[in-house]
Amino acid sequence: MYADVRGARLFFDVDGAGLVRDRATMRHKPVLFVVPGGPGGDHSRLKATLAPLADKAQLVYFDYRGCGWSAPAPPGTHTMDTYVDDVEALRSHLGLDRIGLLGISYGGMVSMTYATRYQRHLSHLILVVTAPDHRFMTRAQEIVAERGTPRQQAAAARLFRGGFENSGQMRDYFETMGSMYAQHFDTAEEQSFTPRFNHEAINAAYGVDLHKYDVTAQLSGITVPTQVIGARHDWICAPEFSVEIADRIPGAQLRMFENSGHNVQDDEHGAFIDVVRGFLDHPPSTPPTRGKVYRMPAVEKYVKWDYTDLAATYTQRPSYAPSAIDRIVEATGKPGPRVADVGAGNAHLTVDLLARGCVVDAVEPNEAMRTIGIQRTQGGTVTWHVGVGEDTGLETDAYDLVTFGSSFATTDRLLALKETARILRERGWFTCIWNHRDLNDPIQNEVESIIRRHIPDYGYGVRRADQAPVIIESGLFEEPATIRERVLHRVPVEDWLAAWRSHGILESQAGDRFPAILEDIDAYVRSLGSGELEIPYETVGWIARLRPRR
Repeated sequence: MYADVRGARLFFDVDGAGLVRDRATMRHKPVLFVVPGGPGGDHSRLKATLAPLADKAQLVYFDYRGCGWSAPAPPGTHTMDTYVDDVEALRSHLGLDRIGLLGISYGGMVSMTYATRYQRHLSHLILVVTAPDHRFMTRAQEIVAERGTPRQQAAAARLFRGGFENSGQMRDYFETMGSMYAQHFDTAEEQSFTPRFNHEAINAAYGVDLHKYDVTAQLSGITVPTQVIGARHDWICAPEFSVEIADRIPGAQLRMFENSGHNVQDDEHGAFIDVVRGFLDHPPSTPPTRGKVYRMPAVEKYVKWDYTDLAATYTQRPSYAPSAIDRIVEATGKPGPRVADVGAGNAHLTVDLLARGCVVDAVEPNEAMRTIGIQRTQGGTVTWHVGVGEDTGLETDAYDLVTFGSSFATTDRLLALKETARILRERGWFTCIWNHRDLNDPIQNEVESIIRRHIPDYGYGVRRADQAPVIIESGLFEEPATIRERVLHRVPVEDWLAAWRSHGILESQAGDRFPAILEDIDAYVRSLGSGELEIPYETVGWIARLRPRR
């Protein structure tokens, strides 16, 4: 079927009845426009994927002007503004008062833009693997540089410069990038698929139009029920953008699919359909407050210290005792356990976990620390998240092990233990560890004296306390076991001094005395006349197993 709107001839198709019998009465099902990705392709692949939703909504598929089965259109009309206004014109043409939008990838961007302009005609909003502004392209280029093969990197470069010369190159692009888009990519299936491509449309988007795209500030004004769906392994619309969208739209629900790439509707098809069906049956209520930006309130609420100025020096800190890390990972009894490393900082513990085959979700609220951590773990089986121990934002019942490397003391420990229990799988494990300085060592003893000359009442807070009582108090874990393993840190003098500049607890207690303390430590250590130090530490930790859930 075709609709002649705004000087264009748009193809559309409908799946499912709009008016259905419900016992003794008739009722209208919601109308859901399926807004495709791309642009430059067609809707055909989505028809088979989304067909199970036809019993919940009347599905309206369409192709953008000049794309797929729609009539050709001048190249200059391939813009998001044009597509958004076309969606509105199609709604009006079909005589519909309100519609829902299910927008996937680029279609999610069109859908969000539609919501900022035509919300009075919107009933539901489902945003799948998408992004709120042009930053997604920069992040995607970083990810393909980390994960992609040289051939995939070249294909992605063509996309981002808007350099397709014909539809055949578009087909080659999707075959080449298949393993980046999907966790379960079938080359033969892809080759058997025959979509209609328009390379001019995708070139216009990525070469010019998307560089101006930004609805971030307007998302807080969206008031319709909204479901956001992200994918943990999405390379082109990275998962952090789904988190941001859900944070900014009041009352939005977020579901992150842990085993999916960008093609989430294919990678975890059954679960994807269940989430959308559940949303259509029970859309969330929207909070009454309007205009407020809901952006990760837990991070702002719980973060105690700003580590931005200390981040660069954290890599000079001593490593944990290898035997301690071995014991923690082996406790899970699993090869390649899934681990949430909370307060991951710049990946000090994360690196050790990856070296032992763990699949890690690293949680860190500080951007400077997180940036260094991402750089240090490139190529590893790790995904980075913005979050805190009290509210990680991670999936429920998903992890074999939750670790806090020197970060447990910065949390509200009881709340962090409750959050840990939520994200752990049945009978999963919790651990918190620190490297304690050996104060009987002559060098460490003298440094301690320097500190106390400046801060007579200097204290370590709870980081040197026995953590067993608070773990037991939570009532969530079995009796914890204590880990104590010696480690000798051989380190150049310059690196050891740099590590002191990362000492957040010392800085917080010293205040404006911090530079003077560092100067005195520097003078003392250099007076030893050695270019390298051997400093003893003890890796101290507690490990406890989650009690059986009733």
